[in-house]
Amino acid sequence: MIKQKYWEPLILRPELPEGWDCFEQRGIVRYSETLYYRWGKDHHNGESRRFFIVFNEFNPDHHENQTLRFRYTVKGGNDVKPGTTLRYFTKLKDAENYIRFLAESTDKWIEEINSEKYIASYNKKIEDLKRLSKRKVYEE
Repeated sequence: MIKQKYWEPLILRPELPEGWDCFEQRGIVRYSETLYYRWGKDHHNGESRRFFIVFNEFNPDHHENQTLRFRYTVKGGNDVKPGTTLRYFTKLKDAENYIRFLAESTDKWIEEINSEKYIASYNKKIEDLKRLSKRKVYEE
């Protein structure tokens, strides 16, 4: 009797900062994908929106994955800090650490751009631009 290989994807729930949750986990024969998200504002005058991090685990038994030199990938969605570059990992621990790093960096950025100091600086720049544009109109 031939035993068939059956791949069971991970249910990965890394210890993430408060506010980050698992949005969805879906899989196909070749890989599984897990999305983590949090709500936040990317501008103090903007609407609250979701920030995503995507974790993929590749089935090592799938014929298309036989030549892969990695088993996991992690990618931050738009505006996740420090960037949206796709990263490749052979060890699950390294992938988890990178997910945590993206979540913590994004939290820090969201907190920073919504801080009183940043908002005051932003408002000052807007006022300076308004003043400069008025001056140019009068000088012409």
